[in-house]
Amino acid sequence: MARASTPARKQPKTLSGPTAPARTVAGLRRALNRENQPVGAAALLGETSRFTVDGHGRVVSINESAADFFHVDSARVIGRSIALLEFGLPLRAPGFWEGIYFALRIQRLFRFDYCYEPQNPTWLEVVCEPFDRVFNVSFRDISHRKEQEKRLFDRYAALLQERDDERQRLARELHATTTQDLVVVLLAIDRLREKIPPADHGAIEILEELRTTTVHALSDTKTLSERLYPPMLDEVGLVPALTVFLREFKAGRRCNITLNSEEEMPHFPQPVALVFFRIIEAVLPKIVRHRSHIARIQIRLGVDRRQAKLVILNVGGSVDAMRSFTELVSADPLWTRLHKLGGHAAILTIARGVQLSVSAPLDPA
Repeated sequence: MARASTPARKQPKTLSGPTAPARTVAGLRRALNRENQPVGAAALLGETSRFTVDGHGRVVSINESAADFFHVDSARVIGRSIALLEFGLPLRAPGFWEGIYFALRIQRLFRFDYCYEPQNPTWLEVVCEPFDRVFNVSFRDISHRKEQEKRLFDRYAALLQERDDERQRLARELHATTTQDLVVVLLAIDRLREKIPPADHGAIEILEELRTTTVHALSDTKTLSERLYPPMLDEVGLVPALTVFLREFKAGRRCNITLNSEEEMPHFPQPVALVFFRIIEAVLPKIVRHRSHIARIQIRLGVDRRQAKLVILNVGGSVDAMRSFTELVSADPLWTRLHKLGGHAAILTIARGVQLSVSAPLDPA
């Protein structure tokens, strides 16, 4: 590709970010070939758009498909900052460039999907890859694939909802009928025991065995009912239900788990409370299993801007904790249910360990 005929201004050695000064933005916009034309996805269909930058964030090469997408003249951007492309693309959300800057910072292969034009969703698959002192960024239109995935997602979410409804129905029936019947059997055994003469050791032994078996059956039925659907969620709310669950979970395990919540936290809707409970129920065993020493886990619940927030921090966790969270987020149907509610999840590595952050609207659709 031809290089610019006019000498480029000296570029800074740091990457230009989305918060560049206004005068710089104005200068970049004047350099665009067709700055006011709307962006379309036609250039991406059937062809991969690609550009390459060096270690200072300067454009080394750009193919015609990418130049058409950004609405720039390829000859005018060679040797200039990547910010020239950034301000040439009228994306309202910063996620596209945040992903690229993140890949430049970590200097590793990074792949993500990005959606722009929310009214008429267009999806890009973006691949950032370091290669011999330069960084290749390629992207292509995957809107058709995303549309198919959405249809499958909706069907899967409907199946999950049906399964949840059935589990809740079974849990209530076990709690209301089977559990009560077993309690009646225990009372009958106790009354019968009182009527047997003390000398009839054989009958007393049989009744004791029958009573022990009934007690075990009652305990197993309660456990099964709670695993199908924790009744305390509806009776007293998420925090008390989690308090009971964590107390039982810590028994016999090498872990130190703390639960913190806001004092005046509003009541979470049942779908949100159930998803948060299931996430904690699924995450904790994975963290404890991967740790060779006592696991320190902090759980926080709160509300911010009409969003219910759940944070699970594995204190001191590193690679194993990241693997635990990643495996769960990528495979577990819980995340399908969370996205259906309009929620999101993110895995972060911070100074204290690895953190899983989950949010969901208090008014789910």
